Amino acid sequence: MKKHDGFTLFELLAVILILSVVALSSLAIIPEQDFQLRFEDTRNRVIAIRRAVLGKNAVVNQSIALSGFVVDNGALPGAMPELTAKPSNALSHGSLSPYFSSIVGVPEAVVICVPISDCRLTEAQEQLLKGHRQQYLQNDIGVNKFLDGWRNGKNDTVNFGWSFSGGSRMRVASLGLDNTLGNPSGLSVYNEDMAMNDINELDWRVPVGTLPVHIVNNHTAAVKASLLIFVNDPVQGETWLRVDTNEIAAGVTGDAFFTATNVPMGRHLIVITAGTGLFGASNTRLTRVIDLTPGLQLPNNIEFTVN
Repeated sequence: MKKHDGFTLFELLAVILILSVVALSSLAIIPEQDFQLRFEDTRNRVIAIRRAVLGKNAVVNQSIALSGFVVDNGALPGAMPELTAKPSNALSHGSLSPYFSSIVGVPEAVVICVPISDCRLTEAQEQLLKGHRQQYLQNDIGVNKFLDGWRNGKNDTVNFGWSFSGGSRMRVASLGLDNTLGNPSGLSVYNEDMAMNDINELDWRVPVGTLPVHIVNNHTAAVKASLLIFVNDPVQGETWLRVDTNEIAAGVTGDAFFTATNVPMGRHLIVITAGTGLFGASNTRLTRVIDLTPGLQLPNNIEFTVN
């Protein structure tokens, strides 16, 4: 019987064909795996954007630990770069003395007290931690931008390749693999836009029209409560809004309610006022810090005794 010392030419060609098929199959799998990883990365980044704006707001010691861009700045970001770097005119994060203006603010209005030092509330219990924290999202290495998983927008300095719209409602979406707005039918799922759940007004603002302030007014003049709200404007910097309750007459005890409006979530200061000014000197001023969170019951134990 003749002994074979190796493979025949036909056997070698068959092996090469099999290896070629396996190699081509692997090349087809690699892009699919890469696309899936980028798809999942984009999903995680969409979630991170929403969390950066609204915060985690975890329960700590039976109370809500407020965090996020809105809590710090009193507004939604106007563009993606505001989440990765502080606008030049915005106030940096730190302990802040609220200020009171005799001009009553309306929603969205900017009430500026000039000079600011004339109406600062500087007592320790009146201080608020406010201002921009520099980075709410970590930039991608090498591009100094927060991109989607597809790395769209490397040359976009406006919104880093994301579809973005702001105002009282914030919408953000990745444009997908094809970097084109819209979801073409019949094509790869990876070409579809991936949108963040919209941040609607009541996701970041709290209605205060039913927030009661119980006032025992033993004074000889009518008083009311004023809510002071910080807004970190990217152009004008530190600004404040003011919302008032109705007045409680002299010698009367009753509940006062704020003007029906929506205010940014976060920590604010309530101060008792009389007429167009603050009631009492700095060391006798009646104030209280209050935390407001969308979806949670409004505080019902705010009380002041005015003597």
